[in-house]
Amino acid sequence: MAELLLTGIALLALAVVLARTAYRQTRVARQTAATPLTPVAEVRALHEKVAAQIGSDLFAQRVALAGMLECDEPLAAPLSQMSCVAFRYRITRRWEEEYEERDDAGKLCRRVRSGSETVASNERRVRFRLRDGTGELLVDPEGARLEMEKVIDHFEPGEPEGTPRFGALILNLAQGHGRSRRVTLGYHSHEEIVPLGREVYVLGMATDRDGMLSVARSPEPEEPFLVSLHSRTQVVAQARTAITRSLAGAAICGPLGIALLLIGLLSRR
Repeated sequence: MAELLLTGIALLALAVVLARTAYRQTRVARQTAATPLTPVAEVRALHEKVAAQIGSDLFAQRVALAGMLECDEPLAAPLSQMSCVAFRYRITRRWEEEYEERDDAGKLCRRVRSGSETVASNERRVRFRLRDGTGELLVDPEGARLEMEKVIDHFEPGEPEGTPRFGALILNLAQGHGRSRRVTLGYHSHEEIVPLGREVYVLGMATDRDGMLSVARSPEPEEPFLVSLHSRTQVVAQARTAITRSLAGAAICGPLGIALLLIGLLSRR
């Protein structure tokens, strides 16, 4: 009975998450489709016109841009050491351990279970320039939904000798391992980046609120702000696919969750 109730609640929670995902993706699809690509030179000309009429620090215009990604002071991704403007990595330790458990007859049995734990993770991003055939414009990716490219997805079996090193990253993992009965099966490294020299699509707010014209996050939290390695057309297609899948999942999980809740409640009477 309790399992039915918990499963029903979990399915309803999942339905809510899927519905919210569909809502967010709907906003992305609509605003991407409704915002035409604008050359950088036109954005700058519009900013100069507005600034001449009402002053600086007041310009705010939603824009969609496409161009080459450039950066004078790029990041070096810790695991791959590739130059980029954003990275995200995670190192997971996979383990197994023996434990004792009594079976239905009360007999003490020795069993083995496995699991994983994240031992290191981080994400960083820096400002970059978007350059098209008409000029360049600064992009501040803070708060943006960044589409990254996977560059490392590797599992290294066993426990490394000495201090574990992953690319340029050195980890001190000795603390706690001596007290644990868990045996290390290996480490899984995963890293994603936004690389330099790629064509990117940016949907955001052109603003001069920091004293310099740039594309940044809108003050309105519901306004989409994204940096994609795909074209505008592909972004719309991806968003519509996500909408269809999310709504289908919500339509299945919602009614099923309600049904399990009702069955569980009725069974308790």
